[in-house]
Amino acid sequence: MIFPVLAVLAGCRNEKYELIIPMSGINVTSPVDGSSVDLNDMDLDAVTFSWDQAQEAGATLIFSTSKDLETSVYVDAGAGVSYDMTPTDLNTVASQLGVVAGSSGVLYWTVKASDNMAAAASSVYTITVSRIVSKLKTPADQSVLELLVDEPEAQITFSWDGEGQEGTDYSVLFSMDANMTETGSVDNLTTSTSSVTLTADQIQTVIEQFDIARFSQNTIYWNVKNNTSGDYVSRASGVLNIKDMLRFTDIRGENGEEVNQYRVVKLEYNGITQYWLAENFRSAYAADGTSLVPGTEYQVLTENDPSWCSTAEEKAAARKAYGNYYTLDAALKACPEGWQLPTYDDWRALYDAAGVAGSYIVLKSPDYYRPADTVAEKAEEFWGAWGLNLPSAGQWWGNGNAPDLSNANSQHIYLLADDIPDGNCVFVQSAADANFWPQTSAGAPARYYYVGK
Repeated sequence: MIFPVLAVLAGCRNEKYELIIPMSGINVTSPVDGSSVDLNDMDLDAVTFSWDQAQEAGATLIFSTSKDLETSVYVDAGAGVSYDMTPTDLNTVASQLGVVAGSSGVLYWTVKASDNMAAAASSVYTITVSRIVSKLKTPADQSVLELLVDEPEAQITFSWDGEGQEGTDYSVLFSMDANMTETGSVDNLTTSTSSVTLTADQIQTVIEQFDIARFSQNTIYWNVKNNTSGDYVSRASGVLNIKDMLRFTDIRGENGEEVNQYRVVKLEYNGITQYWLAENFRSAYAADGTSLVPGTEYQVLTENDPSWCSTAEEKAAARKAYGNYYTLDAALKACPEGWQLPTYDDWRALYDAAGVAGSYIVLKSPDYYRPADTVAEKAEEFWGAWGLNLPSAGQWWGNGNAPDLSNANSQHIYLLADDIPDGNCVFVQSAADANFWPQTSAGAPARYYYVGK
């Protein structure tokens, strides 16, 4: 394929040169262009896709909703000149390209050498695919479910066609693949009816078992199992696009005896997007499940702290908000897989962005930060506006002593930071101005941000 391109060269001369985009050299042959296939045909065992040249490195089938193949699904087709695709697998491809169960859609398809995917396709055919009619009724196929951390009891009803299976015991199963190879379900939940209502919290707990892309939208498949026969109710699994809840469940200890859930906040600043824990970390274990040493590697508040809380309930809530005070080494050992302890520069960048946004108090907890009067005069909507909710939890001086808890009028925030020069490990920021400084102490509260697995 050759495109003439006008180029401006030295001496202000205009010359034409040719940009050559290589062709794959592979021509597809069948199904013929414009073919149709009904995946509901029970006599259909496979749909055979073929092309004219075998590739030493193997070939890749490409399916798309447009001829330019901009949004595509790729299938490894092996080293031969044909590939037999089961109706279920082709049904999955169509679902991934947005064709709803029971409806038809036109797909563009071609083949390229697996080691030369940048080459332009030599030929592109179309095939009209009628997806398998599903017996799954609700949620509708391709539905988007947004699981909100503030609405864990929100209800989602799953229903299906149970005609002819009255009295059967059913289980609703979820999976990351349409063939339901590895499944998850709500513990001990079965029903003898043709519907069940799950909460957002129950669905989130199930999908957290899978290797999902955290804090984003994932494609999750679901089906209903007839526990009497062992068969699935629907020949084709349903497709749900689930937006992951902004929370992190951390399970630790040899037998998983410690379970902490943390809210997560999405922060956007300086052209970047990050996900931070919106609560101070409070685990007594390292990430490998071994115990941290209290009084040496971490410290917790006493039963009487903080002194400015008046009831036992208030004190317990404050102790949870303040979390544990860690040494730097312990905080690094405790850091969950896929998370990062912020550096001094990370904290500076975050605080600087907040300052530009109007006030540092957008980062601070309206309940557990005790500001100076000059800061308290800021508009109410500034408080905790970014959702990070940092409390003025003080720092730990070590030597077996209790944490030096900031008093009710503290103006400062103390937080652990990785990789501070000169042996310091605590990042300190004052309330009413832009003062930042590193400080040497035994430890301080820890926050982490997500970097992925």
